[in-house]
Amino acid sequence: MRMLKAAAVLAALAAVSVAVPMASAQPEERAREWRDRAPGDDWLDREDRLWDRGGRNDIDCPLTQVRREITTPLPEGWWNTPMVTSLSGTEVQVIGGRRTLVCKYGPGSQIMRLEPRRRDCVATRRGFDCRRARPGGPGRPGGPGWPDREDGPGRGVFSEGSVDLRQTFEVDLDQGRVGSGGADLWFHAVTPMELYLEPVRGARLASVGGRRDCLGADFRNERIALGRVNIGTTICYLTGEGRMGQLTVTGFSNAGPSRIIHFDYRTGANR
Repeated sequence: MRMLKAAAVLAALAAVSVAVPMASAQPEERAREWRDRAPGDDWLDREDRLWDRGGRNDIDCPLTQVRREITTPLPEGWWNTPMVTSLSGTEVQVIGGRRTLVCKYGPGSQIMRLEPRRRDCVATRRGFDCRRARPGGPGRPGGPGWPDREDGPGRGVFSEGSVDLRQTFEVDLDQGRVGSGGADLWFHAVTPMELYLEPVRGARLASVGGRRDCLGADFRNERIALGRVNIGTTICYLTGEGRMGQLTVTGFSNAGPSRIIHFDYRTGANR
C-alpha cells in the first residue's frame, strides 16, 4: 500500500516537473541550444504593434515563483521533493547573438525571452523597462550634437555594443574591448566594498544619473563611486582619443567574490 502511495505521488509530481539545464554544457552548446529553442521573430513584430496601440513600455517577469524538480527516472522506492524558488533578479544578456531579457530564480534557474524589436530595455526589480529608441533632443542619441549613423568625415558612430566589465578590469570605449592597453574606463576595486568607475589614460566622465544630454557636459578626470550608479544610469564620457560617447547601465551580477557591471555604450566618430 505504501509503495502504491509513493507511485501516485511520483506521478503527480511528474505532471508539473520542469527540466533543469545541465551545468556541464559548454557556452557554445548553450548558445546553440538557445538558438534552436528560441521562438521565431514574427511574434516580436506583432507585439510591437500591440504595444504601439497600448502605449506600454514595460515587461514584467511572468512568474514570481517557479517550481523545480528532478525529472530523471528514479529507482523504485525513491522520490524527490520539488523546490519552489522566488524571483531573485533580472538582467539583459546577449545570448546567441541576441539581446535577451532574463528573469532569475535563485542559482541555476532562469526564464527568458527576446528583447522586442526597436526597443531598448533595462532591467528593473520585477521586470524590464523597454523604451522605444527614437531621435532625441540636442546632444541625445539621434538628435543634434550627437553623431548619427551616416558615413562621412567627422560623422557616424565609431563603435557601439554591450560590455560586461568585471571589477579590476578596464575597457577601451573606442573599441569596446575589455582588458588593458588603450583603455578608458577602469572598474577600480579599492576594497570588496569600495568600488569605482574611474577614467584612465586621459579619458573623462560626466553626467551621472538619468541625464541623457552629453552636449556641453562638464567632463572631468574624476572617478564615480559605484554606490551612485544604478540600473538605467547614464554616464557621458570622452575617450582618451577625444571621442564623445555615452553608456547606460543595464545590470549587475556577481562572479564569485567579483562584481560585474553590464552596460551598453555608443562612441561617436567625432573628435
